[in-house]
Amino acid sequence: MPAKQFLSDGLPYQNALLADLPGEEWKDIYDFEGLYQVSTHGRIKSVQRDVTLFDGKNRTIGGYIRKPIFNVPEDKITNAALYTLAICLNKKGRSYRFPIARLVYCAFVEQFDLGDQSILISSKDKDCRNLHFSNLVKSYISAINQSPAKQEETVNVQKSMALLFWNGRNYNAIAGYFREKTKK
Repeated sequence: MPAKQFLSDGLPYQNALLADLPGEEWKDIYDFEGLYQVSTHGRIKSVQRDVTLFDGKNRTIGGYIRKPIFNVPEDKITNAALYTLAICLNKKGRSYRFPIARLVYCAFVEQFDLGDQSILISSKDKDCRNLHFSNLVKSYISAINQSPAKQEETVNVQKSMALLFWNGRNYNAIAGYFREKTKK
């Protein structure tokens, strides 16, 4: 799917209006409480807050929907376009990049360590742009080491998300990992 079509598909993450969508709920993002919130639909909000600048002046910032980082790597095995939505969150002068699916799952389904790269969050409908919490599923890279039948099932469901970049993982390294695992 070309990027132009992607940008006009009307999914919730594209809605930059501050008004809540039908059925949308918001929760603070773990370790970024009071700074950012994530919604049940995968939208990220910068919370309105007062800050003191370096020159001592006070300023109100936030109070808007953050635009996600959109990446479309190609699956090296199937040549299919894979979609990833990530967000950069800033705290105390540092920037942290997270896949939005991980933030939604952690806030609305089950808390886990966002830095644990052995945990994969993928989409049940295989559309990684559909970030509603009910469409997300958690699995582990170690699940790939199961029996051949289970391994094939796990690879089919999780491969598209696992091959995407997340938390700085190298796309080609992940693709190579799966190629080696599926040969056995």
